[in-house]
Amino acid sequence: MSSSRLPVYQGILFECLKISKSFLGRHRKSIVARLIAAEESAQQRSGEFGAFNECLHIGASAVILSAKRADIKATFERIAKNPDFDKPDPSTIVTIAMLYYLLHSKMLELDGAKLTRIKIRLTDMNWLVGRARMNALQLS
Repeated sequence: MSSSRLPVYQGILFECLKISKSFLGRHRKSIVARLIAAEESAQQRSGEFGAFNECLHIGASAVILSAKRADIKATFERIAKNPDFDKPDPSTIVTIAMLYYLLHSKMLELDGAKLTRIKIRLTDMNWLVGRARMNALQLS
């Protein structure tokens, strides 16, 4: 998917979708606040699934707000043709790529300790895409 030395998930975001890191930087405060709120929700006994839903919404929103429609469409088509991403649908692959980037990005200066539970649980659940697609995206 990526023509450079970037991990595949970053190639999808920054080469295929042409997402600007400056866009993410400009919205850092609201992204971090929403991720921390999701983490706090996950710590409640019944809040984990709601927290995952919020995280998926954050990832999808970041893509929709930062990429052009034509780039999204072309990326979805490219992912759909790639045998490494036979399931789930391309929108899930893109959303997980963005969410993984946000949760692991040094650019956003996230306080790792505040988001530990969500990162651990998503890793335990293979980032909702399965081990094979995690490997294909180069999620560690």
